[in-house]
Amino acid sequence: MKKIVITILIGLCSAPLFAQLTEQDTWQENRDQFSVWAGGGLSTIRYSPAVGNYTAGAGFIAGLGYDRFLNDKLSVGIGAEFSRLQSKSRIPFFSENYPVVDPTLYTGGGLFNIYIDGQDYRQKQSAYYINIPIIARYHLDVWKHHKAYVGIGPKIGFPVKSTYTTQAALTTIGELLYADGTPQPGDRFEKVPPHGFTTYYPGETTDLKLRFNIITSIEAGMKWHINRSWGLYTGLFFDYGLNDIRKDFDSKDPIEKIPNIYAYNSGNLTQITPTYSDNSLLFSKTENIGERRNEVFAKRVNTVAFGVKVAVTFGIHPFSKKPKAAKPLPTPKDPWDEPVTGNQMKHILAENTGALVGAQREEFEALKKFLTPKDSPDLLIPITGFDIDKSDILALMHADLNRKVESLKKNPNIRIKLTGHTDDTGNEAHNHQLALDRAESVKAYLIVHGIQADRMSIESKGASSPIVPNTNEVNRRYNRRVEVEEVK
Repeated sequence: MKKIVITILIGLCSAPLFAQLTEQDTWQENRDQFSVWAGGGLSTIRYSPAVGNYTAGAGFIAGLGYDRFLNDKLSVGIGAEFSRLQSKSRIPFFSENYPVVDPTLYTGGGLFNIYIDGQDYRQKQSAYYINIPIIARYHLDVWKHHKAYVGIGPKIGFPVKSTYTTQAALTTIGELLYADGTPQPGDRFEKVPPHGFTTYYPGETTDLKLRFNIITSIEAGMKWHINRSWGLYTGLFFDYGLNDIRKDFDSKDPIEKIPNIYAYNSGNLTQITPTYSDNSLLFSKTENIGERRNEVFAKRVNTVAFGVKVAVTFGIHPFSKKPKAAKPLPTPKDPWDEPVTGNQMKHILAENTGALVGAQREEFEALKKFLTPKDSPDLLIPITGFDIDKSDILALMHADLNRKVESLKKNPNIRIKLTGHTDDTGNEAHNHQLALDRAESVKAYLIVHGIQADRMSIESKGASSPIVPNTNEVNRRYNRRVEVEEVK
């Protein structure tokens, strides 16, 4: 159990590390995913004892499964899971007595009363089940491409092996009876091993008769995407058994039909022993235990499990939507001769953004937000379209620059900062100077057209702040720019 807990804690602690390592990855959900999971915590056979004390036990789950994503948020999965459940009971003292007929005792026709006293009676129940879970999960983006999830669904459990183990100090005494049931004169007899009248300490393990289990399962947590195929679920789970799992037992039967905790076994005259599972506490009645007499020891027996769950997933077949009428993306025939300015870019985005998916959509959305400032749009739209490794003001930039001249003349109290940028071509020192030269070129254009030099400052950020990844020449063209910022 300690090893399971340590493994779970390592998984939980390492999840943020995985997230940090992969936060720059471009990611798409996989339509088909396979998973292996393990978990642990409270995992018990639950009942409320008529007398004594009940202690919930710890256990574990381990399994594997398959999930199908219906879209990027909703999935349905099925699997196979192995689970262990435990529980304990303790009765400080109990006393039972009832008449028994044993033909090996000839006196009085073999009729006698049996008295059983139990000291520090303890019983441990264990059960192993194979569960078939069918879980629907809803995923919600909460941080970058990592998701919170909640799942709910049924599990059907089939018992593999179930046992109980008893420990106690048991003293048995016999009292001979006449045929009419009245006690014969004389002392009670004890310490007669051939008939089991003695004090002994049982420690045997006996099978329990349990049946299938119907479970409602709820889980919630985070799904961390390690890369495009691998993921890690970390979260909590709660399983609640809906049915009584005792086999061939009805707690509503007349009390006379329900066996005592211990029964005299005429087939084994060396001791009084439990007979199969009928004499476990789960299948027994109380008799002469304080003020609680002739009651079912456990009126209902079901299962409860709650704990931490960690799952590793592997996905195949990336899930993506096919646009109904996607327009081709704008790609200049020759990016060196046909750059796209900021205002042209806004027009392209207005026509094409709805048809884009995945990484392309993310890049275009970043450009759209950048090229459409909320305040003073004519002034704050960046100057784009510089040729590679050059700071010259091209003719296609004049329209954007003239609008900025007009805006600055209408607002004579506005001061601005011009920040130059480059793409990732070239080394750091070269790019820093190139970006500064571009800012100087824009400043010079504005001065020539009547804007005072003391209303402007310049700055260089080189290649350190791209608005989109430098993955192609079109993106690099937009990263070669001069940004305009109002100075308060």
